[in-house]
Amino acid sequence: MEDVNLHLTKDVVKKNGRPWDYRDEFVEQVIYYALNYDKEPWCDAIPQKAALSLMFQVSRPTIDNWCNQYPEFGHVVTLMMSVQERTLLNCLLKKTYEQNTGKMILAQSHGYKDIPTRQEITYPQSVNFTIKSE
Repeated sequence: MEDVNLHLTKDVVKKNGRPWDYRDEFVEQVIYYALNYDKEPWCDAIPQKAALSLMFQVSRPTIDNWCNQYPEFGHVVTLMMSVQERTLLNCLLKKTYEQNTGKMILAQSHGYKDIPTRQEITYPQSVNFTIKSE
């Protein structure tokens, strides 16, 4: 596998907006990233589509389009997002990740909903009164 440089240079910035042609080797690169996202050269907290966008020097919508157009690519990106979901859930359960950020990512990327906890409603103590008839 070739070394991937994620630093933005003038050449990369000029290329943004001009999508690369899809290549079959991208599938292998997504798998490699999904297994090594937390190591050099990425050092990401969770696997991200944004990293794929930088790696392939295309926009995020292009990554999504490729997922729809190329089933094998879409499959490995879906698996990568499952790694993201699992990593977030484990970090949230172990309390090693900021709770609000983790919940937001789970809601936006994985369809989770934050359901407020049920609150007890307390009513004032009842008042005894008598009605006298005349």
